Amino acid sequence: MSAVRSTSSLRQRKGVPNAQDLSNNLFSDEDSVYWITPPARASSCSILSPFSDGIWRFFRILSAVLGTNIMEPWEFVFLVTVYTLIFICLIVAARSFPAYAKLAHRRLHYYITGN
Repeated sequence: MSAVRSTSSLRQRKGVPNAQDLSNNLFSDEDSVYWITPPARASSCSILSPFSDGIWRFFRILSAVLGTNIMEPWEFVFLVTVYTLIFICLIVAARSFPAYAKLAHRRLHYYITGN
């Protein structure tokens, strides 16, 4: 018996779609119907659907770039916690910087001019 089978013999097997079934996007055996590709998702709120899809797409791209998709869940939570703390520190620094810049400008002026 040969190890290589032809595609025509595979199509004749039960449950394997032929070209006509693939063009209809579904095929069936005697009991049930199987989808080759999932049907279009019925959205309950079509206004927010593009927005949520965009957020999901951004999250998946970012997780692939940063390598977070191969982390354990606890590692991911730790990483998000560290990033959140760094972000909060940057926000606090940015909010207090204008007042400090004004003070530093007065001191610099005093040190240079003496007035």
